[in-house]
Amino acid sequence: MISIPRSPSGTSRTAAITRFVFSWRRAPNSSALFASIAAMERAVTSLRVNCVEGITANAEHTQEMVLNSLGIVTVLKPSLGYKQCAEIAHEGHETGKSLHDIVVKERKLLTQQKWDEVFSFENLINPKFEQ
Repeated sequence: MISIPRSPSGTSRTAAITRFVFSWRRAPNSSALFASIAAMERAVTSLRVNCVEGITANAEHTQEMVLNSLGIVTVLKPSLGYKQCAEIAHEGHETGKSLHDIVVKERKLLTQQKWDEVFSFENLINPKFEQ
């Protein structure tokens, strides 16, 4: 239970309660805010200098990761349809085979030339869907 201080002589009980309540809700110290902002600025600068600058992508590895992902099956939906794409993705998940192996080599649903066209970098970042 909270004990409200007694009012000093000559002041009302309401004034004493008001002072008590507002003493809990003091405004944050602006110097602490600026110190936090400065610390955050130093942390972000350190991250940029020590971790971000100089990073280069390994294009071959990145392309391999994208083309071995089952998520790219969505690019084939306009050509093959939802049901067939779902079956292909399920088979790839169950067997561990790549979509390329299933679509081009095993089922021969697309030619290598069409596969290369559909999965070109330009088409992946700005797809042109066929209907």
